[in-house]
Amino acid sequence: MKIQEEIESFQITNSKTIISFEKNNKNWSRFISIEGKRAYEIGNVCQTCAFYFERLEGANQKIEPKEVIDKLNNGITTIDQDLLNKISKIIPDGNYRIMLLEVEPKMVDLGTDSDYFKNEQIRLWGLDGFWGIPHHTKIPYYRTKTESLDIDKELYEFLIPMYPKNYLDIERVNYYKDELLKGKKPTGISISVLDIKGPAAQGVGSIESDILEHWCLAHYLIDGHHKLYAASEKDSKMTILSFLAIDECIIEKVECLSKLTNFK
Repeated sequence: MKIQEEIESFQITNSKTIISFEKNNKNWSRFISIEGKRAYEIGNVCQTCAFYFERLEGANQKIEPKEVIDKLNNGITTIDQDLLNKISKIIPDGNYRIMLLEVEPKMVDLGTDSDYFKNEQIRLWGLDGFWGIPHHTKIPYYRTKTESLDIDKELYEFLIPMYPKNYLDIERVNYYKDELLKGKKPTGISISVLDIKGPAAQGVGSIESDILEHWCLAHYLIDGHHKLYAASEKDSKMTILSFLAIDECIIEKVECLSKLTNFK
């Protein structure tokens, strides 16, 4: 992840979007919903519990900002107010940190060495005591390069599509592959959440881990699915306009977000 530009504080009010955040107070779970139907469970509020996300039945469509679609398809290099005003219409009300990110996405094969839930998570937390198997996201996802924050802290970045690759139009994917080969960096849009997680006791994992705190930055893609898949297939870079939902993050202090600035 490379931050090309950011706005530290941006408030959205009176949005008419079909996207919303929800919480289940009984088990501390959090959700992203579309048209009132839960699309993703995005983990719980417990800071010592493992990070996770899981696709649900409502994750079956993109939310396209039609007024700026051409600009996004060509790729943006800066964040301007007019662009934000138009895109804000599809983002839920709340407080955001907006980041224009350059990413090189890699698709994860679930259950393999590239799967966070099969590897890094188990090394720190061990296998789930009830299921006895790694967490399953119910959808292939993408990762970027793991970044070191400190001697015992790492940042893991996830790019999570709103629907799987079998929903994609192959002609559109090929179009973006050609654009990427020309050196263009098309832009996708995400609603993002940062969870800082670490177990209550050290040494709880099945394999001893030197990394004791996971910073899990999850980008839930609402537009740009064909671009993301094409970039992954061509080992190319693209950009993501990330709306980091500050009120939905699981962090001790908002000041923690300032560490992300190190990736400019």
